[in-house]
Amino acid sequence: MALTKISITKELRGFGTADLLVILILVGMLGGLLAVGQQWVSPFHAAVQIDLSPWALIGYCASSLARNFAAFLVSLAVAFWWGIWAAKSRAAEKILIPLVDILQAIPVLGFMPGLVLGLVHLFPHSRIGLELACVLMIVTSQAWNMILSVYQSVKGIPTPMRDMADNAGLSRRQRFLHLELPFSMTPLVWNCMLSVGNGWFFVTVTEAFVLGSQDFRLPGIGSYMSVAMETGNMRAMVYGVTAMAVMVVALDQLLWRPLVVWADRFRTDDQAPMDPLSSPVLRFFLGSKFLIRLGDRVYALVRSNDGGHGKPTPRRRIGVEPASLGARLQSVLGVAFLGVLALGAWRMLAFFHEISLQRWGAVLGEAGLTLCRILVAMLLCAVWAIPLGVKIGLNQRLAKYLQPVIQLFNSYPAPLLFPALLAGFLYFGWDIEVSSVLLMMVGTFAYLLFNVIGGASLISQEQKDVWACYGPSSLAYWKKFIFPAILPSLVVGLNTMMGAAWNATIVTEFVRLRGQDHVVKHGLGATINLATDSGDLALLTAAVFVMAALVVAINRVFWSPLSDYAARLSA
Repeated sequence: MALTKISITKELRGFGTADLLVILILVGMLGGLLAVGQQWVSPFHAAVQIDLSPWALIGYCASSLARNFAAFLVSLAVAFWWGIWAAKSRAAEKILIPLVDILQAIPVLGFMPGLVLGLVHLFPHSRIGLELACVLMIVTSQAWNMILSVYQSVKGIPTPMRDMADNAGLSRRQRFLHLELPFSMTPLVWNCMLSVGNGWFFVTVTEAFVLGSQDFRLPGIGSYMSVAMETGNMRAMVYGVTAMAVMVVALDQLLWRPLVVWADRFRTDDQAPMDPLSSPVLRFFLGSKFLIRLGDRVYALVRSNDGGHGKPTPRRRIGVEPASLGARLQSVLGVAFLGVLALGAWRMLAFFHEISLQRWGAVLGEAGLTLCRILVAMLLCAVWAIPLGVKIGLNQRLAKYLQPVIQLFNSYPAPLLFPALLAGFLYFGWDIEVSSVLLMMVGTFAYLLFNVIGGASLISQEQKDVWACYGPSSLAYWKKFIFPAILPSLVVGLNTMMGAAWNATIVTEFVRLRGQDHVVKHGLGATINLATDSGDLALLTAAVFVMAALVVAINRVFWSPLSDYAARLSA
């Protein structure tokens, strides 16, 4: 389970093709970062002209990719900080987990107006404010399921492992490197894939953001597709869809598949899988002597700062341990974050005075109808996603072939497909009320499927062999083996799916097709969209508040007790 140094039996002499390719990639990444930085500090323009030629897509895809992965790195750091803190501190858990419930329920359009206007005014002469706003908006779509994944994994660490770490006197850094990080690795990798895919979903929204008469578009694949749809340029839409598909497939083969194979080393069972996953890309880069030497240097640096060359620190007597610099910084960041939330809450109360009781009642009714649509979509997804996820997670050979397909569906921005899907639904006579549920399923099923796959893949080979005698189709097999084994991941998947479904309502209950708006008659997502288009910030604030309050209530009454039960069951 611990992060261990890869032993190299051959003497590293000279460099080969893999080394040359690694160096070229690193140089290319450095050049790309410099180019992105140069774009960020370029002068700010109120309305950006989008070139619909296919050659412009190369630069647009690179810009969108940079924004998505900048947000991913921020989300990953936040996930470890937030998730581990909540899992290890009962007092912090009571504040941080409800905050996740609230923040994941706030749609991106609830964050965007204030953040965009604030950062644009803070950086009035360059694009950096708008770029930062876009990245932070993508973070709000990525971070929550990663936080819950780390939190659930750390809480689910078996008690014997915790006791061994306590008896060994591991420091906070050692406990993170040798226990918490390895134990969280497999579910986290799947949730990272999910987060980046969800990031593409909201890149298409944030890059094409318009508030009333103010245009805040950024050059990228999202704004390219937005302009192509608005102008009805079918050729440009085909170019955009094709470019997105190529980028998603390339990321799956070059990044996610190698990561899934690498994360498999952190399995908790002693038996290797009968048909392990493989990655030609990972094998190729592991043949790079330059990369191995670089990894050895990083490993040596980690060990030199790990309590004396990896040895556990002496156990202290029971008492008050002086707070470390990291702990004090964590407290300062927590207080600052709560201060920002308090300031936002104060501003929100000012908007509430502008909403009449009649409008409050209408918003609550729309929230109830939207909740019904979400529950129907979740039920329909659960019927097929849970059995499929278990099948894929238990069968490494099946995962090897289906992972690229699932990753393509997960990563492809659903809003780019919604106009075409809606056109098909309307052609078959389904109205927007039914179509919104189907579109919601398309946009959120991956949350449940990926978490079930991640949970099922953690089942050891010994457990599979013992339970194989019951027969995979028996009720006892599912009731006493499968559901208890995948329950922690299943709870995370259903919880994050519901949060994503609330967010997705802004693009499933309001779809613009060939210049015509298709809006559900009563729905919270449609209300948020219409309030944004008209610049009615008071109605927008009220709708976002009702959405967040409803999600928190559901989480407190249902998801939180179920999560505690799943943690006790897996301990």
